[in-house]
Amino acid sequence: MYLHIDYKVGHYVKIIMDEVFGAENFRNDITRIKCNPKNFQRKGYGNIKDLILFYTKTDNFTWNEPMESRADEELERLFNKTDKDGRRYATNPLHAPGETENGKTGQEWNGVKPPKGRHWRHAPDILDELEKKGLIEWSKNGVPRKKIYAEDCQTKRVQDIWEYKDKP
Repeated sequence: MYLHIDYKVGHYVKIIMDEVFGAENFRNDITRIKCNPKNFQRKGYGNIKDLILFYTKTDNFTWNEPMESRADEELERLFNKTDKDGRRYATNPLHAPGETENGKTGQEWNGVKPPKGRHWRHAPDILDELEKKGLIEWSKNGVPRKKIYAEDCQTKRVQDIWEYKDKP
């Protein structure tokens, strides 16, 4: 359930909603930016937001992940490399925090060990597959990084600040 309310009563309504649905079923409060900043002469901050409370009836609920398109400027900023075919991409480390001494992800792969205190994000067979597909870029220091292409990331998860402004 989504309840769209004015910021002035949000904290009162949340207490009531916690009683009705249970505080454990509160999922998010979402800030909705409703207008551009105002230049009113008053003692206080401008009011440009509303509040949306999100509750479910139980812990067992269906979540359809809301997604939104990335703006062209965002794609250019995030994917600032270009391959030989003109495709935009970025790279991410192939290692993650935490050491694995007994598992395959803590072992050497392609002559390289993960940095101290880290392990490979994928098992060696997956790393081999990524390498075969041309999805690994080796840095000048000999560190493997995974290529992420812009065309595979045209959308992103919706966050808890929504800029849906009222029409003037």
